[in-house]
Amino acid sequence: MMGSPKTEEGRDNDETQHSVTLTTGFWMMETQVTQTQWVAIMGKNPSYFIEEEGEKLPVEHVSWGACKKFCLKCTELGLPIELPTEAQWEYACRAGSTTAYFWGKSLKGDKANCNGNYPCGTSSKGIRVGTPTTVGRYDPNEWGLYDMHGNVWEWCEDKYGKYSSEENVTDPIGASSGFYRVIRGGSWNKGAKRCRSAARGYESKGSHNYELGFRCVCLINNSGEKQLEIDEKKTRELSGEKEVRRPTKAIPVKSKPGCKKVVAKSSSKAAPAAKKTAVKKTCAKKAVANSRSQTTTPSNEKSLLGRITNGIKDYLSFG
Repeated sequence: MMGSPKTEEGRDNDETQHSVTLTTGFWMMETQVTQTQWVAIMGKNPSYFIEEEGEKLPVEHVSWGACKKFCLKCTELGLPIELPTEAQWEYACRAGSTTAYFWGKSLKGDKANCNGNYPCGTSSKGIRVGTPTTVGRYDPNEWGLYDMHGNVWEWCEDKYGKYSSEENVTDPIGASSGFYRVIRGGSWNKGAKRCRSAARGYESKGSHNYELGFRCVCLINNSGEKQLEIDEKKTRELSGEKEVRRPTKAIPVKSKPGCKKVVAKSSSKAAPAAKKTAVKKTCAKKAVANSRSQTTTPSNEKSLLGRITNGIKDYLSFG
C-alpha cells in the first residue's frame, strides 16, 4: 500500500492510501549520493556542509535538474542510473512495513537524523543534531537501505500532484502536469512527521538548499539484467526549464559480479505479500572514490570514472 491510513499521526491530506503494483524491479543505492561521488562525476562540490577527511556526508544544495545531469553523465560514462519514481521510493522505504516508519510508529531523532524537538508518535522530545550526518550512521531498513528517513530530502522523478483516484494503480509516474517535483524522506532540519514513509514534499525543480539531496536507482529487466530506460535525445534539457520526455529505450547492463542475484519484481497491493516477493540484495561495502579535491577537469574524468563507478555500484541495493 502507498500512502497512509487516516489514523496515522502527522498525516497530511495528500497521502490518500491506495494499492500500487510495480511490474519492474530496480536496484537502489544503499545510501544517499555522497559529496565524494558527486565531485568525482560533476567536478565541483555544491554542498553547504562540506565533508572533512574520513566523512561521507550526503551531497546537498542540488536541484532536480542538477541531479538529472548527474544521472545522465553517469549513464554516458557507462553507469546507467536514474532518480526513483515516488512509488519506487516509498516501496523501498517501507521494505514491507506498514507503519509510519519502517521500525514502528514513533520518531524523536533517535533512529534517524531529524529535528527531535518535534517528535511524532510520542510526546517525548529527542535529539536534534542540526546538520546532515555521515551516510549510514543510523540502522538500515529490512532491505539494507540507509537514511530513508531524515538526513536530507531526496528528489524523485515525478511531478507533484494528487494521487490517482483509482484504488489500484500500476507503475505510477506522478502527475501529468505541474510545476513542482516530489521530494521524499524529510531532513535533518524537519520535524519527525515530515520523515514518515508516506510523507510527501515538493519543490520547484530549480530549487536547491542545504536540505535537498538524492539517491539513484537502476532498473532490471525480467532476466535479471540491470537496465535503464533513456530518452533517445538523452534528455539534454535536464538542467531545467523544459520538460523531460518519458524514456523510450532500454540499455541492458550485466549484473555486478560478487553480488547476490535477486528477484526484484514487486507488488505493493498488500504489504505482507510485498515483503514475501521482494528479496533484499546485498553487496560488499567498499570505499568510495578517494578523490579529496573539490574540483576536477575533463582530462581527469575518465581516470576517476573507474573508481567512482565501482564506488557507486558497491552501494546499490534492491528496494
